Amino acid sequence: MPKIGLSCRSELLLESLKLLLKHRNVPLKDADLIISDRRFNATKALLVVGEDIRLPFTREMLMEKIDQILKERSQREPENERRDEKPETIPEQRQLTKEELEEIIARLNKKHQQMISRLIRAYHES
Repeated sequence: MPKIGLSCRSELLLESLKLLLKHRNVPLKDADLIISDRRFNATKALLVVGEDIRLPFTREMLMEKIDQILKERSQREPENERRDEKPETIPEQRQLTKEELEEIIARLNKKHQQMISRLIRAYHES
């Protein structure tokens, strides 16, 4: 069972992923794979929501994508390289303007409200 670290700016996405992944969620340093809403230089496998997996997605789609990324990574890297990993570094971000922030929040709120609704429906159907 892969250990998953979460690094999301969006609180809605972060909380949704915590619900989906439950017992697989671990600190970044202990993770086999990191799920984020932005791309950054990572020494571990990285799944970027919105790029590697499109919104909305189901738990099953997410788990399939996680397995696919980990399998591809294990085929590319020798085992001893993965043992000597360095801590994650997230690049510095520029200060957003109020208008940019409001636009991003509005767009993410709409996307994540739709995603949460679908997740709740999928949870109740299963």
